[in-house]
Amino acid sequence: MSSGVTEIVGETRRVPDLTRDELRACFELLQRLFLGVTWEDFLRDLEEKDDVMFLRDADTGAIGGFSTLTELEIDVAGEPVPVVFSGDTAVLPEYRTSFALGQELARHFHHAHERNPGRPVSYVLISKGWRTYRIMPFFFREFFPRHDAEMPHFERALIDAFGETRFPGRYAQGVIRVAGEPAPRIRPDSVDAVPARNDPHTEYFLHVNSRYLEGDELVCAALIHPTNYTGRTRRLLGLSRHPSGAA
Repeated sequence: MSSGVTEIVGETRRVPDLTRDELRACFELLQRLFLGVTWEDFLRDLEEKDDVMFLRDADTGAIGGFSTLTELEIDVAGEPVPVVFSGDTAVLPEYRTSFALGQELARHFHHAHERNPGRPVSYVLISKGWRTYRIMPFFFREFFPRHDAEMPHFERALIDAFGETRFPGRYAQGVIRVAGEPAPRIRPDSVDAVPARNDPHTEYFLHVNSRYLEGDELVCAALIHPTNYTGRTRRLLGLSRHPSGAA
């Protein structure tokens, strides 16, 4: 007898392998969760990415969430720095109890680290909202910017280099600003527009990116390395508990 609980599974696919139906499903998710999205902008973002991570209903195959990823190198003070960069992401509220997407992303982080022995690999995320920003403390022990630590020189240089090269004319002081016409932005009547209470990470995000409902995005970075994984990330990867006992 069925328990009535939907099983949600994760899957990572190469962008060239996506079907038209999958593309349309992803775009429709974006439209449900964000204002100001267009088919042309969606395809443009996708063309710059390598992979798409899906959340699916295990029985029907229906897509309830996705996130795009690419790996690139950013010139930081004359040195090429390998970076994993997340693009468009949309997950329906009813799919957010699953850790399947988190496991797919954690595996991508770890594989990028292993493919670059001896080189520091970083994760760069641009956060449209407070919920997206909270990805950083979920996966990483140290990440920037954050409420309880000054940003180190390397992370500041990486964030500035990323923002200035990828979004020239729109980047300033850690934030990608809306330019002219309405930008993709969180729907003001959605659960993602209502900030979590009594959470220092959320309060910090609202302070440094107060125009998030207009489409401004906060640029974030973290070192991808096993010593910087939280206990949650290590569990998703099947690694032993961190020696420090960090959560």
